[in-house]
Amino acid sequence: MKIASKNQRLAYRLVSDVSKLGMTKKEAKALNLKVVRSIGTQRNYVDWVKVFLDWCDQINRPFPEHFSILQTQEYLYELAEEPRTKKEIGDIKMAMETTFKIQLEAVESEHSAILKSRAYQDDQISKIISKLSAKFSLSARICAAANLRAHELLTLRRISEQERSTHREWSKDLYIHCSDFILYVVTGKGGLKRHVAIPTALSEELESHRVACGEEITVKDRKINYTLVYNIAGGQRFSQAFSDASMKALGFSYGAHGLRHRWAQRRFQTLKDNGMVTETALSIVSQEMGHFRPDIVLVYFR
Repeated sequence: MKIASKNQRLAYRLVSDVSKLGMTKKEAKALNLKVVRSIGTQRNYVDWVKVFLDWCDQINRPFPEHFSILQTQEYLYELAEEPRTKKEIGDIKMAMETTFKIQLEAVESEHSAILKSRAYQDDQISKIISKLSAKFSLSARICAAANLRAHELLTLRRISEQERSTHREWSKDLYIHCSDFILYVVTGKGGLKRHVAIPTALSEELESHRVACGEEITVKDRKINYTLVYNIAGGQRFSQAFSDASMKALGFSYGAHGLRHRWAQRRFQTLKDNGMVTETALSIVSQEMGHFRPDIVLVYFR
């Protein structure tokens, strides 16, 4: 007889607590209840919650002592890196919201964007940057040199101002075999805060765009408000400008995400050239990119 795991039993209990099997949709709506009404849905919710609990254990933030909305949101963004449909991610989001009685942000699949993107070659990046204004050029060079997503440009902070996320076990070898750089902190999808290494010369240029204390800039990007301490371009506005410049320079566009593809390829090769085994190199690149999924990095090498 197969014995259910601890997390399987806990998931069943948690989902059972929000189950009203047989209740009609009309009855639930009248009582303003968000509940599980069918056995099939209950079974799916138990499976999804169990995987979430396993993930919490894997990152050393076991449920319930470390449970938070932010951690659950981060979990959803990690799922978005997997080959899942929009409906699957939406169903899992609803399971988390119903089980834990919380509200989460909608999450789009990042996996499809990664698959569609390709790496630019270095000479192509130079040609694109030549078509950008000074402000957008700086953002593109930062993304290319330090593997930032477009929206992460809006979250740049000095390490003296922000700590990276402490609930993850970061490798002590991050940015090994890199030289002449300054560490910053950015906030990625799901709220994960990580270090990024910006070359010193580029850091000096970035610091020249720092706004005066008390004069921070607030911008809205994809319905999210960001407080900027550097007056630089980022988010959707930067992504669109970069794609337009790519079309002008090359006649096609891989999008700003193509810069991360190129960075991942260069970084992995640097680690391999310095004698690092493949598994370790993939793990380091994954963490530096904010994925914590070594298998995802392989997609960037296509």
